[in-house]
Amino acid sequence: MELLEEPILIQNEDDAIDVLKSYYDGEVADDKVVDFEFDGWPSLEVRLTGDNYKGTITPTVMVGFIELQKEVYRTFAYAKYGTFNTNKLTHKERDELELRVYVKDGSSILNVDFQALLESFMTNSLSKLTGKQVVFTVLSIGLMFAGTSAYKSFLDDRKNQRSHELELRKEDNNAKEKKALVDGMTFMSKEESKRLELMNKIINSTAHSSNVKAHAESAQISLVKSFKKADTIEIAGITLDTEEVKELIKNAKKEFNQVRLDGTYRILTVDSSVPDIFKVKIINTINERRFTALVRDETLQSEYKTIIKNAEWSKKRVDLAITAKEFNDEIKEAVIIKAIEYVSK
Repeated sequence: MELLEEPILIQNEDDAIDVLKSYYDGEVADDKVVDFEFDGWPSLEVRLTGDNYKGTITPTVMVGFIELQKEVYRTFAYAKYGTFNTNKLTHKERDELELRVYVKDGSSILNVDFQALLESFMTNSLSKLTGKQVVFTVLSIGLMFAGTSAYKSFLDDRKNQRSHELELRKEDNNAKEKKALVDGMTFMSKEESKRLELMNKIINSTAHSSNVKAHAESAQISLVKSFKKADTIEIAGITLDTEEVKELIKNAKKEFNQVRLDGTYRILTVDSSVPDIFKVKIINTINERRFTALVRDETLQSEYKTIIKNAEWSKKRVDLAITAKEFNDEIKEAVIIKAIEYVSK
């Protein structure tokens, strides 16, 4: 794997998106690594106010950061080992990926510096992943776990969802007041919305980065919920009071993440006994994870089904693109959306 010369200085989200875009647009080949250096980015800063938030961190807030840590571990486990099972991580890897939460003396400002763990991951993963996979994983974690756009997007999504829930109770005067409160919140400018649209398009284009996005969104729920006892919170440049936070996170809960499980598999069994249903049992050749998946084949001549049948008959490997839902390493609703004959590299 070739490391491109002239390191790029990454100081903010726009710099990170520009690097990802260079791969997305084909300006950099997948097997090459763009060399970059971090300067003050990425870091997540939160400011809390209230009697219990003066140079201290409460157990409730600690729970939020513990959940954030778990999701960071899951994203790295998938990137390096092809599984969301964090038991695959070594003690050394866990130590290197451990988040440091700094509480500034005499204040309620909490800062999480992601720079060291991202640099460590990049150094230790070059031999296992392509340049694109390394860069997309590293920069997507910075953007999704610590980026202002990601948190503003999370708050905006919660606003829209909560507004819809309250709209269904429009005969309730109390609900009307709460809806007015929620609808009055503004999180993103038009320019920020455009940047978010580009960022999401790029991140959703690969399995590694789209999985980062899914787990970061799960972490955001836990983290923002943990701030609900503060008088005010400031995150991503947005300040919210207790009432606003509680309304935004009401009914929010961690659910199965929509993830990608693309990889090389062996076909164990093919079941087409039920009309219009083509189901296969597969095993991942890297992590030996077994599960069952339906096959969605919209090609004119059922091309993917033919490739899968031939792979089962010949006992050969096959490359599959798979969407699924995942929660705590439990996989359900797996669907094969593409099958390609395996070619030895």
